[in-house]
Amino acid sequence: VQHEGSETADGLTVGEFWEQWFEPRLKPPAYSPSTVAGYRDVYRVHISPAFGRRVMERIKPYEVQEWIDSMSYGSARHAKALLSVMYSTACNDFQLIDRNIMLKRYRLPRKARRVLDVNEAVFTREEAERVLEECRGEFWEPAFILSCFGGCRRGEAAACRTEDITAVEGERGTYAIYNVARAIQYIGGELVIGMKNDSSIGAAVIPPPYASRLLEIAGACDGWLMDDGMGNPVNPNAMTVAWRRWFADRPIPGIPWKNLRNTYVTLMHEAGYDIETISKLCRHTTAQVTSRNYDRPTPAMLVRILDSGRG
Repeated sequence: VQHEGSETADGLTVGEFWEQWFEPRLKPPAYSPSTVAGYRDVYRVHISPAFGRRVMERIKPYEVQEWIDSMSYGSARHAKALLSVMYSTACNDFQLIDRNIMLKRYRLPRKARRVLDVNEAVFTREEAERVLEECRGEFWEPAFILSCFGGCRRGEAAACRTEDITAVEGERGTYAIYNVARAIQYIGGELVIGMKNDSSIGAAVIPPPYASRLLEIAGACDGWLMDDGMGNPVNPNAMTVAWRRWFADRPIPGIPWKNLRNTYVTLMHEAGYDIETISKLCRHTTAQVTSRNYDRPTPAMLVRILDSGRG
C-alpha cells in the first residue's frame, strides 16, 4: 500500500517527524543497537513508502487498516508497533500533533499456519552429547556448550569472558555459572558489544557433566573464551557459518544455531524440570514465553515423559 502525494505544506509529515525528531533520539541506553537497527529497517521498508510524505494528522484510520492488511502478520505487528510509538511520541512527548490515530484498535492479519521444518528442529540428548564429544577443539565449542546446555542466545554465548565463569559445587557435581551481562551482535558491518538490560541480566547455569569441559576451556583462556586471535571476540556470524559447515560431512543432521536454545528448553523439560524453573534459567519474563516459543518436544520425547509418570 502506497499513498501518493506530498502534504508537506499542510503540516508535519511522517518523514519529517522521523528524520528531525524521532530517529535522533534512538540512542543508548534508552535503545539497544539491535532495536535501533530494527526500527530503521521497519521504517525504511514499511512506513516510509506508505506514509513518509503524508501529514501525520491527515492520515485516516481506514488507510492504516488497509496498510496493515497488505502485510504478513509478523511484518504488520512490527510496523504497527513502530508507527504507534512514533505517533505517541509526537503527540505526548513533543506535542507536535493533537490527534493520535494509532489509539484506534486495528486488526492484524491472521497468523500463517506453522509448519514444522528444519528451522524448528532440536537435538535429542544423544545427538547433543555426540556433537559435544566430536566438536572438541573447534573455536565455537564453548559457545555451543553455553547455548545447548546453558540456554544462552548466540550473542550472549559469543560474549563470554573468563571472569564471567565461576564453578559451584553441587550434590551432582560441579556446575558452571555464566554471569550474562552482555551480548555481541554484527550490525551494519561492525561488531557491537551491548550490555544487557535489567530484565535479561542473570545467570546461565551449565550442569554436570557438561560444565567440566567449559570450565576447562575457561581455565586455559585469558579474556574472551572465543578470541579472534587479536584480543577481540569472534564475529557471531562467522561462528554460525563454521557451525553449518561442520555438519556437511557428518551423519548428525545439523540444526540452526538459534535452535540450540530450543534444544536446551526441550531437553530440560524432558528431564523433568517444570516450565517455571526453565523460564527463570532462560531469563524470560514469563513461563508462557518459554513454553510457546522454545519447547519443541518430539513424539518420542513425549512418550518418554508419559512413560516416566511425570506427564
